[in-house]
Amino acid sequence: MTDPLEPSRKPMDETELIHAISRAFAEYGLSLDASDDCGHWAGDTHLVTTDTLVENRHFDRHWDAPRDIGRQAAIVNLSDIAGSGGSPTWTVWSLVLNANWTTDDVVELARGFGHVMSESECTIIGGNLAWSPGPSSIAVTVGGTYAGAGPLRRDGARPGDAVYVSGCLGTSSMGYLAPHTETRRLRYGWRPHLSEARELGSMTGVSACMDISDGLLIDAHRLADASQVCLQLHRAMIPVHPRFEDYVNTADAALFGGEDYVLLFTAQAGVKMPEWATCIGQCTAGRGVYLDRTPIDPLGHDHFDRTVE
Repeated sequence: MTDPLEPSRKPMDETELIHAISRAFAEYGLSLDASDDCGHWAGDTHLVTTDTLVENRHFDRHWDAPRDIGRQAAIVNLSDIAGSGGSPTWTVWSLVLNANWTTDDVVELARGFGHVMSESECTIIGGNLAWSPGPSSIAVTVGGTYAGAGPLRRDGARPGDAVYVSGCLGTSSMGYLAPHTETRRLRYGWRPHLSEARELGSMTGVSACMDISDGLLIDAHRLADASQVCLQLHRAMIPVHPRFEDYVNTADAALFGGEDYVLLFTAQAGVKMPEWATCIGQCTAGRGVYLDRTPIDPLGHDHFDRTVE
């Protein structure tokens, strides 16, 4: 088997790559107009988010296939749109690639990215290519509109509200903590919870929302700080994938593993929730986050924590 880090014998050509990426997007019904320096979008834009994946920090070429990396680059941004109660409409991306990528690798990357964007009904309107002498990076910007009458924000939770999540936690990080074929496959099962966001946006009584990307505890602290409330969470109520119920480190993964891309949200007491929503606690007066009545630090992924390098 060829080592994914083996440099390509034939240097990549920018024009060739643009055509190859366009053909890959076309497989999913996406038409990329690369004839101008700027993309053109005629519709309204209410929400904008941007995120960057950095090689050896957010993805590993030894473990992660180019198509999965492309999916991840799309999902981290679409999840932010979902966390704000939005629907994506357009996106641009910038690929800064080193010599370890081949044209075929980039086509697979584009297929993963294009597949997710196509499923999410998001139009790709432009991009950029650059060469890197060091680690590669993939930067994506997504624009969107409100799924409901307005945005869902982090600052609307009030004492008495219930705390919910829209899916299982810890599945992605278990692919790191217990890496083998099955756990990595389950890790790649992530998706942006856009349909859930649309449902929440149409409901009355949903008070605050965000996506969980850096870990439940650290993101719960962010919501609590923004809303100036205390989140009282209960460990036994936090949902995990059935495959990991007997793993020793699953509880830690669910609490601060990160990259879950599910929604963390609050709603007024008595609001009827969809079946996919799981209650994990309540909002009370005060500040911070408590786990089983004990205050707990904002553990999770810090983008500037150099100890994980």
